[in-house]
Amino acid sequence: MFAYFVGIALVGAGLGALVAHVGVEQRRHRGDPPAVAVVVLSVLGSIGAMLLQRYVIIVATAFGGAWTVIVGGLAICRRSRRRARGVGRRRLDPVSDYAGAGAERGCRSRGSCWG
Repeated sequence: MFAYFVGIALVGAGLGALVAHVGVEQRRHRGDPPAVAVVVLSVLGSIGAMLLQRYVIIVATAFGGAWTVIVGGLAICRRSRRRARGVGRRRLDPVSDYAGAGAERGCRSRGSCWG
């Protein structure tokens, strides 16, 4: 149960830091915000998130799920395009299709190694 509250506080702190950076961009147009402002807004954001727990969880879950759908859809589209061209038909490991998967084995390209 403790991790639940820590997660909510971290989401609020991240939103507070985001507000600090956006505020500086609107006022100064460059540079980083002062560290004190980031800390203060992060603390205020985490307190606000704890007060609005239910809504923070709903919005965070919605964004996380939407991001998962986008990434999954792009992966499916990419894989189906590669299969239509005849690339990578002999591999069964879906992880080896991603960038850099064969770099540690000295492969010149992703298509030149067997997963």
